Parts: sequence; C-alpha cells; structure tokens
Amino acid sequence: MTNESQSTQTMNRIFASAEKLFVEHGFESTSLRNITTDANVNLAAINYHFGGKEALIKAVFVRRFAPYLHECTREVETLQTLNSRYGVEDVVRVLLKPALSLANQPDKQGLIFVRLISRMLVDNHRLVRDTMTSESESLIGSLLAALKPLLPDYSDQTLQWRIHFMFSLIFHAFAGNDIFKLMLPGEAGSARDPELIARQLMPFLTGAVSAPNPV
Repeated sequence: MTNESQSTQTMNRIFASAEKLFVEHGFESTSLRNITTDANVNLAAINYHFGGKEALIKAVFVRRFAPYLHECTREVETLQTLNSRYGVEDVVRVLLKPALSLANQPDKQGLIFVRLISRMLVDNHRLVRDTMTSESESLIGSLLAALKPLLPDYSDQTLQWRIHFMFSLIFHAFAGNDIFKLMLPGEAGSARDPELIARQLMPFLTGAVSAPNPV
C-alpha cells in the first residue's frame, strides 16, 4: 500500500469516527482522545491532517454540507431558469429534495449528514454556526430572490426567518427519532421513513412559508 493510500485511509477513519462521535455526544463533549481511540490513530495523525480539533470540526462539517448546498443551489437555479411560473411549494422542494435524496442513500452515509446538521442546530457550536453562515450565504440569497416575487409584501427579515425555520425543521425531521411514536402510538407510520417524512413535510412547510405576514 502506498503512503498516499495509507494517508487517505487514515483521514477517512478520522472522519468516520469524528462524525459518529459528534452526532452521539456533540462537538464540545467529544475530545480528540475519544476520536483517536475510536479511529485507532494517534494524536499526531489528527494534527498532521487537520491541525487540531477546531479545524477537524470545520472539515467534517464542510465535507458533508458543501455537496448539499451545491445541490440546493443547482435546484434553485434550475427552478428560476426553466420555470417562470413556480410557486412556494417549488421553493420548499429546493431544500427538501436534496435532503430526501441524502437520507435515502445509507451507503453514502446520508443519514450521518442530516443527523450531524441536526446536532449542530441543537449545540449551536460557534465554529460550526459561523461556517454554516459563510457556506450558505449564497444559497440563502438565491432562496430569498426566489421567494420575493411570490410573497412581495413580506420583508426580507420575515422571509429569512422562514428559510431558517425550513432548514431547522427539515434536518430535525430527517435526523430521525421515536418521539412521534411516543406521542401517537399505533399505525401512524415510522419517524425514520424518509419518504413519509417528506410527504408530511412538504404541505406543512409550504403552508408555513406562505402563512400570513406577521404584524
């Protein structure tokens, strides 16, 4: 095995362990010792590849978040280019469709990504929050531009809040938990079924985004 292959394998083990532990325990509660033990590497390997814990957190987040943002950006650009008569539901789908696609690809560890974002929203870690803001700025602007013609009486601030709520709800929903079963036991469905989640989320988010403008 070449040194390059060994280096790539080491990085992948660090990524996999860091993602799993961040999801399970949060960013602050996960130490570098936890990660090195789980990944079976030494601390020098993390310092060599990433330079420390904060750089590793950012690398983990960007590695997962950047492809999602790219796909959402592609969706909104396609929407505005090819469909001059789109509606609020179509804009909601810009965020929902790529998240559903990821959640349906366990071989690509898509669920790890949505659970990582959900954890980020709960932890509100400074570095991850700042990284998310900088990485998603362009997409938020595109979503705002897409919504303004549909809701012309709504302020930018109101629409930005609603975009924020869409992000939050989508990732919390796809992260999966059993609270739904605890609240409504029976045959209502699985809180871990991405297709079911998407079918229920679409009309809910569409209605929420286009709800009456607050006074």
